[in-house]
Amino acid sequence: MKNFIGIIGKASLGIALLTLLIAAAPAYSQSPVMPCRTDFDGGFLQGYAPCASGPNVTLSIQPGGPSATGYYLHARDESGGSTICGTVECLGDWLNSAALFGRGMLSFDVRLYNDAGIPGGQIPPSIKIYNGTPGDPGVIGATFVATNPALISVADGWTHYCAPLASWDPTSGAPYDGLPYNSSGYWMMYSPAVPSDWNVLIGNVQTIQLPIDWYANPAEEVGYDNICLDSTCCPTDTVWFNTGYNYAAGTVYPIGSADPNWTVTCDPDNNTTEPRPAFIIPTYKPNYAWADPQPNSQWISSYSTSENNLNGEYCYTFCFCVNPYGPLPDELNLEVRADDTAAVYLNGTFIGHTQFHSWSYVVNPTAITVTGTANFVTGINCLEVKAKNLYAVAMGLDIVGFVTGPDSCLDEQHCCNNTAKIQGMKWNDINGDCIKQSNEPVMPNVIIDLYSIYLDPIMSTETDGLGNYYFNDIPPGTYAVTEDHLPPDWESTCPVSGSYTVTLGPNQVVTGLDFGNRQSGQPDVIPTLTEWGIIIFCVLLMGWMAYMLVKRRKRATIGI
Repeated sequence: MKNFIGIIGKASLGIALLTLLIAAAPAYSQSPVMPCRTDFDGGFLQGYAPCASGPNVTLSIQPGGPSATGYYLHARDESGGSTICGTVECLGDWLNSAALFGRGMLSFDVRLYNDAGIPGGQIPPSIKIYNGTPGDPGVIGATFVATNPALISVADGWTHYCAPLASWDPTSGAPYDGLPYNSSGYWMMYSPAVPSDWNVLIGNVQTIQLPIDWYANPAEEVGYDNICLDSTCCPTDTVWFNTGYNYAAGTVYPIGSADPNWTVTCDPDNNTTEPRPAFIIPTYKPNYAWADPQPNSQWISSYSTSENNLNGEYCYTFCFCVNPYGPLPDELNLEVRADDTAAVYLNGTFIGHTQFHSWSYVVNPTAITVTGTANFVTGINCLEVKAKNLYAVAMGLDIVGFVTGPDSCLDEQHCCNNTAKIQGMKWNDINGDCIKQSNEPVMPNVIIDLYSIYLDPIMSTETDGLGNYYFNDIPPGTYAVTEDHLPPDWESTCPVSGSYTVTLGPNQVVTGLDFGNRQSGQPDVIPTLTEWGIIIFCVLLMGWMAYMLVKRRKRATIGI
């Protein structure tokens, strides 16, 4: 009996300890069901209410929003502290969510309806997260500070922001101490929390807070909608494959620039670097050989000229993203011109081949169609075009087409391909004029460095056999591109500082960051043969004019 009582006592103690552990455990320990979207279209608040620390706000659900047929959360600031807290939807472990880790997004739409006399009439949008109730002891918080745009006014209407979600990266250092950032803005921890507390916070998010009070006078009115937790911030039904087309601007890229979506992954030249961006080129027109570019497209090639005359295979790749939580795309259509021929693959599966002379203005482009979902996968999908140059003359590719599917199953390209690229060249600027002459050789195998704006080293690369260098997959931000490895007897001529500062956005290629060097002590300008001819001609002409002037004066003197 005594042993039985002892067993009962131990069991009771165990249950009591388990109860205490459960009570002490965080309110959310699981990842939210993905994708998670609070759109207020059901006509109710969906767990959003005035915060206990700032309850002086009037909330309502109103028709409209970014989608005119939906509803949105309307908030009015009243006298006293005013904030809005969401404590029901899209909360929990964001850190270990397979759907979010590495490329997750917390997105939201915001609109200012009444500025209440705020100086300048603008507010700085933001969104905040906490691992408990804001203001409680020990609760960690962070705010997403919007930068693009940093301020909105009543006239701006609805504005969409994408706050990136990823684990703290202590190696990335400045400018944001290892916290995630992108072209929309950056995260900042609340003191006394430090950046290394970030993983603790996003491992157990319990509150999403929406600001409403920016000015001492009450009566600001703001709308919020589409507070989303997803692997993407910008779902779409269709992605376009047009070569040389700027989807964001709705126009084609200029000749000589690079296409951020089409990447060269192979070519027959051993001196080149792969991968690298494809270049927009002029239409090859001797005897009207090539057809003009198809609507909303440009010809692209391995380099910035169509006269890439090496025979062999050139590979071009366009990758796009399929949302892991939606259906698969079910249709792909292409119209392809290639010089000389091209085979087309989707995720490694052959889907078509161009007809002979598809590049010609007298031949229609080759149509290639895929229907059904069998050739698509969730996540990254890649369209590959393997073009062959057969006659050692010109090589190029011109494509229009699209992939589409139901229920916004794709990501906008600037979200899928949300990094940037840099391209430049290094050459021996013999005459120091910062212009590459035909007699000035390129400089291969030279190290070029990429730094953050705070001069933290990011990565390095080497120039290839053609003197070109490339940096790929760079997060949006401001960087310094430098040449720090000049021999002692060499100097920078272009730029003289030996460094460029560049600001990159998502899905962007910056080209032409070229470096000119020469050996120290060389004259500033060494004339070319043509320039020498002009100089000699000018000297002779001046001598002849001087002779004629003297001769005329002598005659005038004799006449006197």
